[in-house]
Amino acid sequence: MMSTFMGLEIGKRGVLTAATSLNVTAHNIANANTEGYTRQRADLVATSPFTTPSLQSLAYAGQIGTGVEAAQINRLKDQFLDNLIYNEQQKFTRYESVYSNLQQVELFFNEPSEDGIRSVLDKFWQSLEDAANDPETPATRQVVIENGISLANAFSQAHEELYTLRDNLNDEIIERVDQVNRLVEETAKLNKQIANVKNLNQNPNDLLDRRDVILGELSQLINIKTITDTEDEIVVTVNGKPIIQGDYFNKLEVTRNDVNEELVDVRWEKDFIPLSSNTDVLSVFANSSTANQSHAVEVKRLAQAQKLEATDSIVYEERALASVDNDPKITSGSFNINGVDIYIDAEKDTLNDVVKYINDSGTGVTASLDENRLVLEANNSGIENKIVLKTGTSNFLRKIGMVNGMAGSVAFTEKDAALGFGPGSFDLDGTSITVTPTQTLEEIVENINKEDIDVRAQIEELDDGTYRIALESDNGDYNFEIDDTGSGILTALGIDYGNSIPAGGPVIMGNMISEEPIVDKYERGLSNVVPTTFEIEDMDGDIATITINDTNDSLELIKDEINSQLSASNTDAVAEVIEDKEGNSRLYIHTEDDREWAVRKTAGGNLLEDLGIKEGTYNQIGPLDLKPEDALFNFNGSDYTWGSNRVEGFVSDITFDLREKGFANITVRKLFSGGKIKGLLEARDEIVSKYMNNLDELAYTVAKNINSLHFEGFGSDGKSQRIFFENYKGVVDGQPQRFAARSLSVDREMQLDVKRLATASKDPYNTDSKGLPVSEGVGSGTNALDIAKLKFDLTMSDGTATYNEYFNQTISEIGTKANDSGRIKDNQDLLMQKLDNIREQTSGVSLDEEMSNMVKFQHAYNAAAKIITTQDEMLQTIIGLVS
Repeated sequence: MMSTFMGLEIGKRGVLTAATSLNVTAHNIANANTEGYTRQRADLVATSPFTTPSLQSLAYAGQIGTGVEAAQINRLKDQFLDNLIYNEQQKFTRYESVYSNLQQVELFFNEPSEDGIRSVLDKFWQSLEDAANDPETPATRQVVIENGISLANAFSQAHEELYTLRDNLNDEIIERVDQVNRLVEETAKLNKQIANVKNLNQNPNDLLDRRDVILGELSQLINIKTITDTEDEIVVTVNGKPIIQGDYFNKLEVTRNDVNEELVDVRWEKDFIPLSSNTDVLSVFANSSTANQSHAVEVKRLAQAQKLEATDSIVYEERALASVDNDPKITSGSFNINGVDIYIDAEKDTLNDVVKYINDSGTGVTASLDENRLVLEANNSGIENKIVLKTGTSNFLRKIGMVNGMAGSVAFTEKDAALGFGPGSFDLDGTSITVTPTQTLEEIVENINKEDIDVRAQIEELDDGTYRIALESDNGDYNFEIDDTGSGILTALGIDYGNSIPAGGPVIMGNMISEEPIVDKYERGLSNVVPTTFEIEDMDGDIATITINDTNDSLELIKDEINSQLSASNTDAVAEVIEDKEGNSRLYIHTEDDREWAVRKTAGGNLLEDLGIKEGTYNQIGPLDLKPEDALFNFNGSDYTWGSNRVEGFVSDITFDLREKGFANITVRKLFSGGKIKGLLEARDEIVSKYMNNLDELAYTVAKNINSLHFEGFGSDGKSQRIFFENYKGVVDGQPQRFAARSLSVDREMQLDVKRLATASKDPYNTDSKGLPVSEGVGSGTNALDIAKLKFDLTMSDGTATYNEYFNQTISEIGTKANDSGRIKDNQDLLMQKLDNIREQTSGVSLDEEMSNMVKFQHAYNAAAKIITTQDEMLQTIIGLVS
């Protein structure tokens, strides 16, 4: 039976529900300006009617309603729209970062302007032209030096600003990673709180709003996607990798990358895949745009730079080369390194002077002294950077044992008279040289030099006016083979090339150094299974029979066994283990007084072949030579050689450094495709670093080419072989000289003495009494003009652009990239505004609408209250009837 009080209950429910709706409306109005707030709504539903139909139910006209209730308070949210906004927002913040940094790069280059690099470079070329027209005026020369200083400062300032920007970007990446980690952790904590509220069958709307705000901030930093289930548990992924699921979260971390100048890489803290599976073998850098990929690499051989050490020392490095205290037989003249002529005045120049000449000559070789022995080392590794020596008109290189060679012991009174030798022939490096009785000493020398062999012949004039022939190596290999072939011609010329020890072939002019490097000289297992027996014979006829029969020897043990058996036989030879530039070990066998000796295999295995020891007679008169080698590595099943241990440009967007022999896998998994961190990484590695390298390459090439011409020219003091800019080694590990632009400066001595500016060229027709070049004169400006003409040479971009064109291309590229990224940023900004407007229509608070709702719910409240009042009056009537 229906209660009389039922109307009161319906009225009460109406009042409470209207009050709830009013409270929700009030909450909306209060948070109208709260960032990230989502409009809420009380969902009203009718309560269960009276009665429940059954066989025992009383007959009524129908079910009678029991009122209303607020089933739940929901947010008006479109999750699909949020994901769309996240996606567009990460694009916007990425390109916003790229654009803002490109604008800064444009600002640093300051083009076009009077103080920009292009303008300063033009002023420098013009001042050289002015000096060419008026080389005798000190003021004109001073302007060249001042403009050179301005040019160096312009390069240095631009590079310093780029370097600082890159450092700032690196620091900001670290800060943004920390920010991501805080947001990720906070989201996971909110997920737990939200789950607890949901377990009580309530909607944690404000917690959900807070989580959405955090996800919005997160989407500005990295490219996220969200998936929400029916219980409001959210899964956040980045490129398909879950980083938040419930209260689980994965943080980012930063690590220093030595391949990328110790700048930071970003990776996930958990479950990350390293770029290199074995950093002892291979170190890897992949920029942020690199696609997902995997490669298998085996490093088989490291690249090595060539190094030459002279066998003979100069007693006093600070005294003239030809002084009585050193070697009076050293002659003035020239020698050539990698195509550059270097002149020495043996009566004035010291060994220290020679070292400076070589280092200033721009040959790609660094000279130094080791116990007063000259040491030459290529600046770069690889076969392409072989050191090529040519002896020229001075015997300096042969005298110090930097090239192999010998001078004849027979003196001839005439160099242009028939010698009467032959007919006969002798072999040089496998080429037969024929001599007839009518040939002169000059003709024999000419016939040798016209052959395509690595041997140079020259005529030396002695103090008594007689002449003798000299043979020298003329290549970057420094060993050459020589054989008289039984004709007696070499004997007649006085060439004692060391043929007293028969070894079944020609004599090898050079040192015996094993060509196969050994990583660990103590590692056992180098010998063949079959014992190897070979002989070593010295000039005294003592023969040592060496047998290596331990199948588990190391290089160090092999050396000890050889020396033990040499000592027992009194043979004048010794074995050493030496270390090359890369730290590998090699076997070096020589006689103690650097004389002639021979090695011959007589029986057994292939130990000599395995170590790279060639049988023959060695005449040790040349330098200790560590030969250049290219790196050798296997990449995904195919072998490749590379000139340096830094492999750049082989795989797009990946650089790797070869460390040692072994196996390693390269695995790249793209971390981000959008967001501010992606933009920062892109700006740092693909924009700022790129233009730093461009600036370095331009500055280095300008300095190198100017120095090269300046080195050949003469100052107004009549001296040459001096540089304009401070010296740079050259390309290091396959890259332009690092920080060349930042370090560029005019030679300090040049700044103090304008006479050092080499405006004049050498006289093409005259030399001094020692055969050394002389200046065209103080009034000559031909060399200054030659330097000025460099402005028009195609020296950049593989010989396709001038300096100005290269720089203009760089500036144009920066401008184009800035315009493109700015356009994308602006488009994304417009799209974001439209999407945000759409979201506001759904989720935003409209005060007009809320005011309307407030009036509506107020009327509902009043009406429900009126029901209660009416019911009360009805009850009073009934009570009055009873009384």
